[in-house]
Amino acid sequence: MIVVAVGVLCALYVTWLAARLSRLNARVKATASALSVAANRRACVAIELGEDLKEESVRAAAHAALVASDDRQIAAENDLTRALRKARGHTIDPDAWGQLEAVNRRLAVARQMHNDAVRDTLALRGARTPRGLRLASHLPRPQYFDIDTDLS
Repeated sequence: MIVVAVGVLCALYVTWLAARLSRLNARVKATASALSVAANRRACVAIELGEDLKEESVRAAAHAALVASDDRQIAAENDLTRALRKARGHTIDPDAWGQLEAVNRRLAVARQMHNDAVRDTLALRGARTPRGLRLASHLPRPQYFDIDTDLS
């Protein structure tokens, strides 16, 4: 009887761990999607700003960020941030720059939420029991999205 109870408790614990890993991976996917939307929105606003300024480097960097492949996305976003920093020295419409800063803040929040979700997922995946039972072996390893969003 005790052996059966211990077996049931172990099965419940493993099921709970598997469900938690599944929820964390769903959270990573959701935050990655929100991050992608925020990055695309920033690139679109940057294209508009680049057209207003007649600044080709901003437009080119924003376009590159929009069409970048997954493995090139972080570098493209950092290039866009650098181009926007350089453009700040030009005469810029305060409303347009304010819109860009607002979109940039949303991108920073989305990045932070995504990186928090990745950290939580990797922490659970690295724990002894999930790793030993290979509960997440069929899932891709989530990646951090480290970009510079400081425009000053």
